[in-house]
Amino acid sequence: MFTPDPKPAPKEKKSFGFDYWNNKRTEWAKKSIAKKKDSGLADEDEKFFRMAWATLPHYCIECDAEIRKYSRWNIHHILPKSKYPFFRHDIRNVVMLCYQHHGEAESAISYPKMKIYPHCESIKKMLLED
Repeated sequence: MFTPDPKPAPKEKKSFGFDYWNNKRTEWAKKSIAKKKDSGLADEDEKFFRMAWATLPHYCIECDAEIRKYSRWNIHHILPKSKYPFFRHDIRNVVMLCYQHHGEAESAISYPKMKIYPHCESIKKMLLED
């Protein structure tokens, strides 16, 4: 008597949640920092981020959450460093954001929906007019 094979178990879908993207982001950042070390830019960037941390108020301008511990990930460049290298170390080009909102600000989908979007756009306009 013929019996059909039982249905194979469905394949588990790979989850691309927060942990996955957080690890990927860290991996990309390490590669980026390694490249910058070769060019000497990493030290300049670190000095700038420390200076920005000392200068800017320690709260997220999107949600008003207090930021208690220094991290370069909390300092967001309004004009991207890759496209506008001359604004890379300009304090007018950065704002303080919590980790979650910094991720959203880096997203082309979420960024226009954020309440800081008009503020950042006006800063962009002012910087590019100078």
